[in-house]
Amino acid sequence: MLQTLLAERFALRVHREERETDVYVLLVGSSGPKLKQAEAGAPPSANPHTAGPGERALAYVIEKEDGSRNTISRLNGARMVFEGTKVKMAELAETIGRYVERPVVDQTKLEGYYEIAMDVPRLTALVVARIAADDTASQPDTSIFASVQKLGLRLERKRVPLDFLVIDHIDRTPSDN
Repeated sequence: MLQTLLAERFALRVHREERETDVYVLLVGSSGPKLKQAEAGAPPSANPHTAGPGERALAYVIEKEDGSRNTISRLNGARMVFEGTKVKMAELAETIGRYVERPVVDQTKLEGYYEIAMDVPRLTALVVARIAADDTASQPDTSIFASVQKLGLRLERKRVPLDFLVIDHIDRTPSDN
């Protein structure tokens, strides 16, 4: 319905096109994955606390259809942690993509769901918008690449074809109802 509305009111015309693009590819590391597979059929945990005990200040929550959720929290007032109890590798790649300058494409060939806990950089647009302005706690220099390696995975730069939605035409002013 929204596509029809945009096409009718704004004369929107689009097409899809495949372009070679610089990305990071998420791969299994040389020593193999160090991931705990989520138990099949187990109910999702509301707060996995897989990154260890400590005081958490919730910065961001992604609620999923199956009732599970991924969280980004400030742990012990310092480090930022991404946690999830039922995370697919494509979902992890998308999350990692928020912290690097290009898209991340999953090529791990790992199926199923995993329990994930990893440090993430603190100063990103996604996280900064949700952190209190008076927060001055020191943050260790955390690299998303090092966090990925701790999971037994790695990021590698490649050029791969990706699908893009290209806008051919759009009117600035909508037509009348």
